[in-house]
Amino acid sequence: MSGPECQPRRTSVPWGLLGMIGLMLAIESSLEASRDSTTVANAYYQFVRQACREASRAEVLCFGDSLVKVDVLPRVIESRLKQRAYNLAIAGSLPPASFYAFRRALAAGARPEAVLVDFKPSLLPVDPRATVPLLGELLSFRDGLDFYRSTRDANALASLMLVEQLASYRCRGPIRANVMAALLGNPSPTRALVEAHWRNWAANKGTHIFPKSPDAARVAEFWDEKGCVEAGWRCDPANAAYIVKFLRLAAAHRVRVYWLIPPIHPRVHAKREQLGLNARFTKFVRAVQARFPEVVVIDGRSSGYDSALFVDATHLDRQGSMAFSAAVADAMGTGRGGASSGSRWVDLPAYSDRPIDVPVEDLAQSQIALGGGDRGPRR
Repeated sequence: MSGPECQPRRTSVPWGLLGMIGLMLAIESSLEASRDSTTVANAYYQFVRQACREASRAEVLCFGDSLVKVDVLPRVIESRLKQRAYNLAIAGSLPPASFYAFRRALAAGARPEAVLVDFKPSLLPVDPRATVPLLGELLSFRDGLDFYRSTRDANALASLMLVEQLASYRCRGPIRANVMAALLGNPSPTRALVEAHWRNWAANKGTHIFPKSPDAARVAEFWDEKGCVEAGWRCDPANAAYIVKFLRLAAAHRVRVYWLIPPIHPRVHAKREQLGLNARFTKFVRAVQARFPEVVVIDGRSSGYDSALFVDATHLDRQGSMAFSAAVADAMGTGRGGASSGSRWVDLPAYSDRPIDVPVEDLAQSQIALGGGDRGPRR
């Protein structure tokens, strides 16, 4: 039999499908590289993911949430301890982020002698699955599987994988905002802010430095104050488990751990004392510390930082963070194998406004530099 119906069919190349896939990959790549398609919240995680290689040369690494991100200045640590330092803390993050950032830094070749870490009391009650859209910026595929084993949440795993692989998925909010701004003839609503923050972190070896707030002492109630004084405090079990995982990882690599409890606004501190929240958090920290004899707690809650040194309920301005960093470095430097006099719980001395001559750049200066020429770090 012969004829057209008997001829073998030629398999045509699906050029349309391949072109669509190529276009999608190009779009994803452009979104990955663009700061127009991200937010400051996402950028915190993105910065740490990129900074791990640079941080791998540091002898002192910093992890935790915004308290360490804002309050601990690597350049001050370096000036007093003569050791390289880098800040890999992530504002608003929970213990899983600290654990995976630490593991990523070790995988990048870091061999720190010591780590500084904090776990903010007001964040510990939060279920870490709520942070999955941001965690995906930091976690590898292996980390995602580890997170699934810890939470047994298949939805969280699927979301982590999508966030890790697809910029268009994790950045869909900023993308919508940018499209609307473009349609109205306006510039990107996120780019300038993200770039100013990114510059600030890069200039300060990972730390976010706030300028002084002239009205701080007169604010009746800060935006983040209520969350610091909620009764019935408890740590989410998953967060407690990741604190233990972090400390075990440090112990496995023979890294000294300094658990920081930074000062907070005196009005908020007084309310926490009255409600018994400080005592409850202290009991929690001591219970964890009892399992890890090498962990030293450095407690700054009663060191008398004035309200004028804060920008909100929990974060210090540049003057306060420089003083706190110096006090922490001094506590670390006494004995090096543990803080002062070998104590496992060190209460920092009263605040002292000592001149500290190291180059730093606060966020306002970063914004000015981007708008009016790059003038580098200020003192």
